[in-house]
Amino acid sequence: MTALTERYSAELRAIELAEKEISDEQSTLEQKHQKLTVDEAAKQLVSRLPEIRTALNRSRALAGRLEGRRAGLEEGSEKLEEGICPFFQESCKT
Repeated sequence: MTALTERYSAELRAIELAEKEISDEQSTLEQKHQKLTVDEAAKQLVSRLPEIRTALNRSRALAGRLEGRRAGLEEGSEKLEEGICPFFQESCKT
């Protein structure tokens, strides 16, 4: 075998090896790409996020108003127990 034939064979093996490495790398990249793709269920949840935040804010505001009412009623109840009118801040006449 001549030196040229040997070099040609070595270059062919190197090319085949490089093609295999490229093919393996492409497969790996395709698998990673599929893992990064967002599925439909997640997309639907994300699209509902503003609606969910609005409902949460409404619920928090309602809870705050209810807590304020409860505190007011407790304070009024305590004053009534003491015999003080919660509206006029004087002794209760009833």
